[in-house]
Amino acid sequence: MDGTDQIYQGPDGTALRFFERPTKNNFQSEKNGRPIFDTSLLVEVMVPGSRESTPEFEVERTYCEEAGKDAAGNRLVERSPKYVQYQPQVEAYKAQNGVGLASGTPISQWPNIDTGTAATLKAAGIHTVEMLAGVQDTHLPNLGMGGRVLRDQANAFINSRQFGIPSMQMGADLAKLREENVRLQNENNSLNERLSATLAELGAVRTGQPAPPPAPGSTQGNNTSMLNDPLGPGTISQPNPFANMSGGSASPLTPGEGEAKDGAKAAAEATGQNTQPDNAPRPLI
Repeated sequence: MDGTDQIYQGPDGTALRFFERPTKNNFQSEKNGRPIFDTSLLVEVMVPGSRESTPEFEVERTYCEEAGKDAAGNRLVERSPKYVQYQPQVEAYKAQNGVGLASGTPISQWPNIDTGTAATLKAAGIHTVEMLAGVQDTHLPNLGMGGRVLRDQANAFINSRQFGIPSMQMGADLAKLREENVRLQNENNSLNERLSATLAELGAVRTGQPAPPPAPGSTQGNNTSMLNDPLGPGTISQPNPFANMSGGSASPLTPGEGEAKDGAKAAAEATGQNTQPDNAPRPLI
């Protein structure tokens, strides 16, 4: 740590700063006719990146000599529930052995920022690069316009130290990932627009409304039936079966005409009349 920083890592990701403060003992002061103070141990609980006021809690109070002593001859001590919550950190602070201190790279020793930025981050409760890397999205605006970039750089710094990846390479990789994310988002928006247009066309067909005109280059409406004929839509032209008969202009007989000719032929045969034409060949006798 910096030497002036005595920040301990809390059990829930918070940063803890312990300090002592004299607290006036009103009862003993009135009883003895002079100001008398107890010694209070307090903890400041900081959420990295939060602008909200950091609460301070009294962890332990050591009463003045005038308040009496315990059976072992020590000054009376009273502890709050916060002592139990932060007991490992409290005991490390008392021992001043460095145990429980927030581990990692002090923010003031990070080469990516200057002293002014380091002071700004400390004021936001960020005392190590690791704390900066763990700032939640909801607290990034409290770090200013470059808050997200600083957090990305902190993560790149940690990864380069852990896995031996150069920080600049990590930064380039992050930039590529952001570009890819933008491209995918644009493609997704385009697909959503096309899907909306298709659903609108289907809805128009179902409700009987005129469908939107086909897009340029569409083949819709250009398909023609092979069965269409000049005689009328949907009809099929049939060849004339009498077109190739003698004379080339014969036409089919009507039902009445066919019956009349058949009857005349039968009558001629009954009377022995020759029904063959004059130029027809005759059998030899």
